[in-house]
Amino acid sequence: MRRFLHLLPIAVLSALPAAAAPLGHGPFEPGHEPGQVRLRDCQQPTRQGKPVFEEAGGVRSTSFTLPGSPGAPAVRVRSHKAAGAADKAEWDVFMVDAAGARLSGVETSGMPSEFFSVLSADLNGDGKPDYILQHESGGCGLAAAISTLVFFVSEGDRYAGRTMDTFSFGPEDIVRLKKDGPCYFIQSDLRDNGREKTKDGRDHSFWVYELHRFDRNGMAKANADDARFPKWVWYTRKDGHRETDQLTAAQKKRLMAAGDDLPG
Repeated sequence: MRRFLHLLPIAVLSALPAAAAPLGHGPFEPGHEPGQVRLRDCQQPTRQGKPVFEEAGGVRSTSFTLPGSPGAPAVRVRSHKAAGAADKAEWDVFMVDAAGARLSGVETSGMPSEFFSVLSADLNGDGKPDYILQHESGGCGLAAAISTLVFFVSEGDRYAGRTMDTFSFGPEDIVRLKKDGPCYFIQSDLRDNGREKTKDGRDHSFWVYELHRFDRNGMAKANADDARFPKWVWYTRKDGHRETDQLTAAQKKRLMAAGDDLPG
């Protein structure tokens, strides 16, 4: 789901502060946020405080491991040259076991930076650690808030990978909406009104939030699990969290369908 750069309005980049996005326009009113899932930081090899990448045959790679769990799987990150762009690297991401055997398929992030972090928790409730790799854009302005996330959710002895983009990812985006209920990822997207006419007749940008549920079969879009989703919040200079009425429910549905049809 890589629609962000297709829909990122130039007016927003020049007129609105990046710091306002998206926490100041999040899907929950302050004081009414759901419970966060406890996430653990995974460790990457470092030398003098800087990340260490192995280099061999033009390939750069590194691993992230769960502290205090020597037998736990690791997330492996490996660079390769992008097709048709000899000076640009893309990154492959996959899971390996303690002996280095692959436990998942390969997911690819097209972001050029080397800014990675990995978090872990039992997200689908099967007693095994699941992993979230965050690849930051390394860009500037509002684009700097875009992250490519790679989720690795356990399925038996293997892992299913899924890649998604979001804005300003943080621990507050992995939640339980009900005590002892399933874990969810709240994805944030930035959209404009496209060809739809808003209530005041002007063009606007909106933060759009969707739910993805973790379960034994990986991840699934789950807006139907909570009546507040998908949620559209008007992106203005002032903080705000309520559902916008600048667009009707039918207009939002059409814009969601159009966005989902974008390539990638």
